[in-house]
Amino acid sequence: MLRWDFWRRQRRDTDLDEEIACDLAIDAEERIRSGDTRQESEWASRRDFGNNARVNDDEERNESRSSEQHAPHHCGDSCITD
Repeated sequence: MLRWDFWRRQRRDTDLDEEIACDLAIDAEERIRSGDTRQESEWASRRDFGNNARVNDDEERNESRSSEQHAPHHCGDSCITD
């Protein structure tokens, strides 16, 4: 079970990192269209977004609370999961 948790957590972190990178890129592109340089846009996007490590920690805490509140159950093939 521990091994499964490790891979699930690693996959979640990778997904979250990809989502953050995409959001930052979209925000930077909007700033570029508004007239900022690429460097200014990327810096401002990162500054406004905040600390990636903290976002990852917050997400992990939220997932931990959610798993504590919901008893584990078997989900069939037709079940949609988060």
